[in-house]
Amino acid sequence: MECTPYTPDDMGVAADAVRLAAVAPDKVSLLYQGDAFTAGEVARLAGHWAGRFAAAGLGKGDRLVYVGPNSPSLVIALVATAWVGAVMVPLSARVSAPEAKAVRDACAPRIALVDQSRAGLAQALGAQEDCAVFVCTASPSAAGAGFAAPARQRMAEDDLALLMYTSGSAGRPKGVMLTHGNLWWSRTNTGAATGFDPLDVTVAVAPMCHIGGLNSQALGTLAAGGTLLIRERFDPAKTLRDLTGHRQATIFGVPSMFELMAELDEFATADLSMVRAAVIAGAGIRPELIHRYDSRGLTLRASWGMTETAPAATFLPAALAQSHAGASGAPGPCTQLRLMDSATGQEVTAPGQPGELWVSGPNVTRGYWQDPEATAAAFPRPGWLRTGDIATRDAAGQYTVRGRLGDVINTGGEKVHPLEVEQVLATAPGVKEVAVIGTPDPTWGEEIVAVVVPLGTEPVTLEALRQAASLSLDHYKLPRRLRLVRSLPHTATHKIDRPALRLSLANPAST
Repeated sequence: MECTPYTPDDMGVAADAVRLAAVAPDKVSLLYQGDAFTAGEVARLAGHWAGRFAAAGLGKGDRLVYVGPNSPSLVIALVATAWVGAVMVPLSARVSAPEAKAVRDACAPRIALVDQSRAGLAQALGAQEDCAVFVCTASPSAAGAGFAAPARQRMAEDDLALLMYTSGSAGRPKGVMLTHGNLWWSRTNTGAATGFDPLDVTVAVAPMCHIGGLNSQALGTLAAGGTLLIRERFDPAKTLRDLTGHRQATIFGVPSMFELMAELDEFATADLSMVRAAVIAGAGIRPELIHRYDSRGLTLRASWGMTETAPAATFLPAALAQSHAGASGAPGPCTQLRLMDSATGQEVTAPGQPGELWVSGPNVTRGYWQDPEATAAAFPRPGWLRTGDIATRDAAGQYTVRGRLGDVINTGGEKVHPLEVEQVLATAPGVKEVAVIGTPDPTWGEEIVAVVVPLGTEPVTLEALRQAASLSLDHYKLPRRLRLVRSLPHTATHKIDRPALRLSLANPAST
């Protein structure tokens, strides 16, 4: 499939909701804790919320900060924000008051909308002049009562839809600018790989304050007339029941989510035959995990992306899911990739040779909010984003992400990619979860440390790990030190939090 030249007259998220309400007003769009919202109700509620926002001064280009878990109110707030041409800034329900204040100061919102579970943040966010603060419930039914829907703004491809904040340098938050066009073209990439179907019931358990949870499956499902089953947070047992309890389910998740479901006793007998599409993205996809789901009749579709690509950039073809297990796939029809040598600035063309991923396409951000230095550093050549991810490309054109540029370990002059070592160590006896990082060493520059969560009471030793890994890895890639821990730190998107892990290793207690 080639990247289609067709684009709608209005690329806005609100336009999608209004179009669907016009053709299928009674179709259930949202399910949440027993409540159902039809497409007509979603459009009507969003219009009333838009009226309330407009009355509070929210207009085109203004920012609205949303703090809360996955809920119908998050979806309605997004549609309503787009309705008036404003920009939504979603934050995690777990955001701290200092983090929320830093984002508020960075983007100067006109409105802060806070879920009642985090009502304590309202005062902190409202301290900024000209920022109105509302507290909402998970169910949006009455929040816009008494306000008439205003005229809907038409959203062009370059109009901003979202500011997604990620960690920046020196502790400063960095706002990724995503346009309505970025969201639309990313969904085109996903649609080419997995499709969207009006019969889909997408289980929304990944945090929708992050772009993967919001735009990998969720917004595409809604636009296609499917149903979004919203869960406030990921629960392995409940998610497995959701996947087996609907005629045509889809899901997006990171590897740890699928790992946790596979550890359940009921996984062995779960009927996954009705799951139409399961997208797995993020660092550290173990080939064994792909094979395990395949044995239960479900092909996990590996993908690679990032906040800056909105997120879908690559997909592994279903036909290669087993033979290329652990790979990230080839670029979608609307995306181009290059591998670049960070030292020379030259393109890497030889199969199997690592390089930094550069990405280009209409799904790629145009930069960072009011941060020209970060934007210039990220785009060293016009239209090409440096991702900071290290990858290889095989002879079949399939990419495999090996890790982050800053995570590469330099030991004795040799470069070691942690993900490669982690995937091997994860198969060693007694290992439940593992992370590999480099720590300073006066002789080798850095030494490789394996941080392992043991499986049950089975002993894990450095010698056993090195022996098992030596069958697949060169000697210089083997860990020199082992640290046993009860758990590994994870981010809100269930990825290993490597900075936190490095801080914990500063503790002299070790195994």
